[in-house]
Amino acid sequence: MQSGILHGEEKDFKTAYSYFYEAFEGYDSIDHPYALQSLKYMLLTKIMLGAPDDVQALLTGKLGLKYSGRGIESMKAIADAGKKRDISIFNKTIDDYKDQLKKDPVVQNHLKISI
Repeated sequence: MQSGILHGEEKDFKTAYSYFYEAFEGYDSIDHPYALQSLKYMLLTKIMLGAPDDVQALLTGKLGLKYSGRGIESMKAIADAGKKRDISIFNKTIDDYKDQLKKDPVVQNHLKISI
């Protein structure tokens, strides 16, 4: 997962996604809690790539049910705001999900959220 974070810092989101996906598969196979964080970062890379529709596609079916919760909901809401290109929805999402977004330094860095 660290490699995905580093590639994300370099704005290489396609490679970052690959590392997060690999981490997700490994953690998911052993039911480790980091699977949720890996999935959240996979969604973040899709948002950063300008592919918000991919967020919903990834969460359709088994993944969406198994890993539902506020962390995943926050990424879906950010993707929706990006798709609509509406800053007011984006700012409301930041306020509504501040614990999930502002307390995660990786997400905070990419979304440029000020505390």
